[in-house]
Formats: sequence, structure tokens, C-alpha cells
Amino acid sequence: MEFEALVNAICAKVQERIAACEEVKVADKPKMLVLTDEHGTKCHECLECPELGAHFDMECALTKEYAFDLADYEGIVAFNLTNANLAKIALGILDTPYTKAFGEAILLGKKIFVPKEEVEFYAYKETSPKGYLNKFEEYLNLLRQCGVTVLPAKELHEAILDEAPAPVPVSTVFVSNRADKEIVIKKKVVTERDLIEARAAEATLLVADEKSIITDLAKDYAGRFGIVIERRKGVR
Repeated sequence: MEFEALVNAICAKVQERIAACEEVKVADKPKMLVLTDEHGTKCHECLECPELGAHFDMECALTKEYAFDLADYEGIVAFNLTNANLAKIALGILDTPYTKAFGEAILLGKKIFVPKEEVEFYAYKETSPKGYLNKFEEYLNLLRQCGVTVLPAKELHEAILDEAPAPVPVSTVFVSNRADKEIVIKKKVVTERDLIEARAAEATLLVADEKSIITDLAKDYAGRFGIVIERRKGVR
């Protein structure tokens, strides 16, 4: 009986350690907030996406009743960008939980992703007077200048996984005269993983298309290890 009790005690300790390790892994994942005015299937597809869940702790602003600290989040995914919400955010009128959270995310420099299909004024392109429509386009362009990424819904998950910021200017990101081994990356988004692999291959020059997006983490990694990132036309 004593031996059985000892075995049970050891097994219990092992289970505790396994559970503790799993908790640490979950806690270590960066958090991404899904911002919406109303629950719907589109936002749930984002919240329940297995690929996103493997890399981020996806949380819903509505479920949390907008009680959160945006400083704790890697970024936000915003649905329901209505005409009213867009105009208010662009003009700095942050008088609702949604507009306040969106505006604070901009002020904190967070990554912000908006599915193009969730931008309401696009639905009125065929009927609205051009001048009125242009005003909403100006508001949206202002948000883009503040780092908001607007993209088709089908590209949303890939952009989030690659932590894509706004595209950097078409030029050489880093300048160096040491590039003696080149590696070409034919991707829309160049991530830190690509830089890690390039360094493992002892490459000192990474070539990407002129329209590719270079993530902040990729740029930081290249800077730390002296890897040149060069843009060329027609790489993709």
C-alpha cells in the first residue's frame, strides 16, 4: 500500500508540473483583441480560428464588457467600422466603448486590422454622391496613416499571424557593404522567422519584392544581426 501511495503521489506531482507548464505556455502567448459593436459569425470566425489561437490569446471586447487594459494587447481586429464609428474615430470623438478602444489603440501604437468588408461606406459606392463618399475615404486614409491596416477578409488571418504593419517605403531598409551571401524570400509578408532562417543559412543579404511587407520584428532582427534587407521589383 505504501508503494502504491508513493506511485500515486509521484504521478500527482508530475501532473501538477505538466499543468503548470501548460499554464505558462498559455500565459506567454501575446493577446489580440477582437473589437466589435455586436456579436456575429465573422468575428467568431476570428475568435475561434485554430491557427490564430495557436499563436495568440484571442479575446472579445464585448465578452469582456469593454473592461480591459489595451496596453496588455499586441493589437486589435476591428469589425463593424460603421460610417458613424469611422467619422468619430477620425475626428477624435471617442464617446462610445468601441470608438474609445479604437482610438486608444491608435494612440498606443498598437497593430490594428480591419477587414475591408466591415467598412460600411464601401457599400454605398454606387449610390452616394462622390463628394460625400470622398469624405469617408479621407477619414479612412487618415486611419491608414496612423497604422491601421485595411485588407480583404480572406487575407486577415495571414496578416495577423505575420504581425504585419503598414508597408514600409520602397527602398533598401538597411544599408551595408558586407552582403556576400544572398537569400531570396518570395512572400507577401517577410517575418522574423524568415530572418532567423536566413541567419541560420549564414546569409547576409535578404531580398524581397518591392511591395512586400516587412514586419517590425523582422526589421529589428535584421538590425541586431547586420542582415541587409533589399527590395527588388518582380521577386514575387
